Amino acid sequence: GGQDEETAVELGRQEEAEHFAALLAMQESELAWSQRSEFLENEVIEASKQEAVHSAMLEDTKGEAERLRRQAAQLEEKISLDGERHDIELKCLRSDQEAARQRMTSLELQLQRAEASREQ
Repeated sequence: GGQDEETAVELGRQEEAEHFAALLAMQESELAWSQRSEFLENEVIEASKQEAVHSAMLEDTKGEAERLRRQAAQLEEKISLDGERHDIELKCLRSDQEAARQRMTSLELQLQRAEASREQ
C-alpha cells in the first residue's frame, strides 16, 4: 500500500501546484486588468485636461473676437462721428465762404458807387 500513498501525495502536490498556478494566473490577469483600467483612467484624465485646455483656448479666442468686434464697433462709431463733425465743419466753412462772398460783393458794390459818385 506504500505505492498508493506516494501516488496520492504526488497527486495532492500536483493539484496544489495546479491550483497555485491557476491562482497566480488569475492574479496576473487581475493585475493586467487593473493596470489596463488605470491606464484608461489616466487616458480619460489626460483627455479631459486637453479638453479643458482647448475650451480655455476657445474662450480666449471668443474673448479676443468679442474684443475685436467691440473695437471695430467703436471705430465705426468714431468714423461716423468724425464724418458728422466734418460735415458740420464743412457746412460752417461753406457758410463762412458764402458770407465772405456776400461781403466781397457788397464791398464791390460800395466801390462801384464810390467811383460813380467820384466821376459825377
